[in-house]
Amino acid sequence: MLKAYKYRIEPNKKQESLLLQTFGCVRKLWNYNVEIFNKNTLDKHEKPMNSTQLRREFVYMKNVSSAALQQKERDFTQFKSSYFSKTRKNKIGRPKFKCKDDTQSFRLPNGPFYIKGNLIHLDKIGKVKITIDREIPKDYRLMSVTVSKNKSNQFFASVLVEQEITYKPKTGKQIGIDVGLTTFVTGSDDLKIENPRYFRNNQAKLAKIQRRFSRKKKVLVGDNKVDSVRRKKSKLKVSRNYLKVVNQRKDFLHKITTKLVNDYDFISIETLNVSGMVKDQKHSKSILDASWSEFSRQLEYKCLWYGKQLIKVDQWFASSKICNQCGWKNKELNLEDRVFTCRVCLNSLDRDLNASKNILKEALSVDNAIRTQTCHETGMKRLKVR
Repeated sequence: MLKAYKYRIEPNKKQESLLLQTFGCVRKLWNYNVEIFNKNTLDKHEKPMNSTQLRREFVYMKNVSSAALQQKERDFTQFKSSYFSKTRKNKIGRPKFKCKDDTQSFRLPNGPFYIKGNLIHLDKIGKVKITIDREIPKDYRLMSVTVSKNKSNQFFASVLVEQEITYKPKTGKQIGIDVGLTTFVTGSDDLKIENPRYFRNNQAKLAKIQRRFSRKKKVLVGDNKVDSVRRKKSKLKVSRNYLKVVNQRKDFLHKITTKLVNDYDFISIETLNVSGMVKDQKHSKSILDASWSEFSRQLEYKCLWYGKQLIKVDQWFASSKICNQCGWKNKELNLEDRVFTCRVCLNSLDRDLNASKNILKEALSVDNAIRTQTCHETGMKRLKVR
């Protein structure tokens, strides 16, 4: 399977200047293609120049790696085929122009780079110091590397490799998971993980730093206004504090999902329409802070990697309103009711725990239906062969 290893790189001043030039040239090529794309969609037929012609047109592009420009050109071609695809289920929006103030990146295919010890050699940039915090397993094949710079002026290299991934040992356990805002994860086996609320806890500090940043003025250089030295420092401080919150959340989610994949063979979760839920202004900030979509995404690919089974229950399944023992449905249950009490069998338990047990039940029934259908289709194929 393909797996990416992201490392921090520390370029010197000359290498940093070359990296910034590469980011700028790749951004120039992308924006040029976006401009031509927008013109062509308005019934005009201007043929865009390729990367080789652009390097002849703009001499400064010859200072950066041609492989990075060619890769970005292939990426835009791939985007156009996806945009005009009639078989694609989820349609993608129109291409956007890239800005130098956002996260910058470029990609090199296998060949113009290699790793040796604590150095990574990048085409036209040279050997850059890299911090190897985890070793890549043996018998791997390098596919590509993506070099990026975030808003906090930190440089990273994400190395994509093809390798054999060993499945995790089987435990024979199964769990249904209900996610929430107070308790982040409630498992059907009484597993409870509290919601850390990283953004909420740092909100006052972030607001204070942003107020200081808003007071910093821009200076007039020629006919343009640019950030002053103090404004740049304050802007960097804002970015680094937001980055800290993002890193805390990612670390928490990776630890939780890895623990679940290690401990359970069968995991069931509920499909959530997060984009629709955040329209509720009362809870939108808390929902985004919890990052349920990222939690689901990490669980999905880790189960695929390590040979564990993940079943997603339909979002319209009333997991919180149904009694997990007798199946009675309480249609009058509100969000404020934190304890579920059944009027038929008098079963009383925590609302989230009841939901997680129902999610597990529904997932097992879905899994049995899938297995039955697969066996039936296999049997029909055998009959046709005979």
